[in-house]
Amino acid sequence: MIGDEMGTNGRQPGAEVQRLTGETLEADIPLGPDRRRGQGALHLYYIIPGGASYGADQQVLQFWQNLVGAAT
Repeated sequence: MIGDEMGTNGRQPGAEVQRLTGETLEADIPLGPDRRRGQGALHLYYIIPGGASYGADQQVLQFWQNLVGAAT
């Protein structure tokens, strides 16, 4: 994923997933500790371009590092 802003409510709405992928979900996807369920099958990266509006914002960087892990 690529972006330069924080998430807001800690959940990805199932309706948005359906709109983007066509997959119907029974519930929203939590953006917390349960997010790592699929990491055996997927590698999740969140790329924040340094020149973007919030590219150097420490609060944004910390939010995504806490959510998906720090770059290795």
